[in-house]
Amino acid sequence: MNNKIEFLKTGGGMKKLKLESDGSETSSTSSSDRSSGSGSDLELMPEFFEKVDKIQKDLDLVEEEVGEIKRICEESLNSTNSTQSEELSQQVKASLSRVSKVNGKIKVNIENLEKENKEKMKEKAGIAETRIRQNQTQALKTKFVNLLSQLNSVQENNKEKLRDKVSRQCKIVNPEITEEQIESVLEGGGQKSTQIFSGRQLQDAQDLVGQINAKHAEILNLEKSINELHQMFVDMALLVHVQGEMIDKIETNVVESKDYIQEGVVQVKQAIRYQKKSRKKMCFLMCIFGTVGVVVVLYFLLK
Repeated sequence: MNNKIEFLKTGGGMKKLKLESDGSETSSTSSSDRSSGSGSDLELMPEFFEKVDKIQKDLDLVEEEVGEIKRICEESLNSTNSTQSEELSQQVKASLSRVSKVNGKIKVNIENLEKENKEKMKEKAGIAETRIRQNQTQALKTKFVNLLSQLNSVQENNKEKLRDKVSRQCKIVNPEITEEQIESVLEGGGQKSTQIFSGRQLQDAQDLVGQINAKHAEILNLEKSINELHQMFVDMALLVHVQGEMIDKIETNVVESKDYIQEGVVQVKQAIRYQKKSRKKMCFLMCIFGTVGVVVVLYFLLK
């Protein structure tokens, strides 16, 4: 699968990611979906909805952090100072590390909900409860996949812009540098740039070379993060696809069950009608035979 996924723009200010959520907030998605169930269904599922709220809260935090990563990346690209570039690069690295931890937590919690839902299905939970569970879990997974897609797009976009900036900076330091040498700097970083640029060039453009080295380190970190994110995206996208098929199957079974019940009711009504008709015919025949019998007896008695 291609790592480059369509970019979905997000906003939001900086907010530290917490690895533990207290579940005190209630998500708008969860609240709207719950309206599909009856009051008794919801009262019997408080633990389930508490887990849903905690996952939703973590998803909201990730969404805010993705917007902040995008902002820092843009600021880093516009930086003209090697020290500032290094500081911003470290901020991106720290932010990606926090997001990675929370993403892992979300993935585990969603998978646990999946297992719980399957156990409830084995226990023959009611159709309403099963549908609520499946819809809630599906909504969480869909939002998670969308966030992973956004994060991947931000990182891919930033990586390409970083490579372009390094290429331009290399040409500033040495206007005669070849594309092969630029690629070598992109792959090798500081050591390669020292080998390629002459001593005079290094002295005249020390700050630019420092920025090149900082950008190279940032590119390597982005590539590592993108690879980790890609596998998680594939796993969750597959779960969303399978879950969608499962919900469709459940709804189909519900419709078929209603059809079978309705057909059974029709057949029972038909059987009752046939039984009533049979009784009427039997009574009619008995009356005829009774009348004939009386006539025959009277005939012999009067003869």
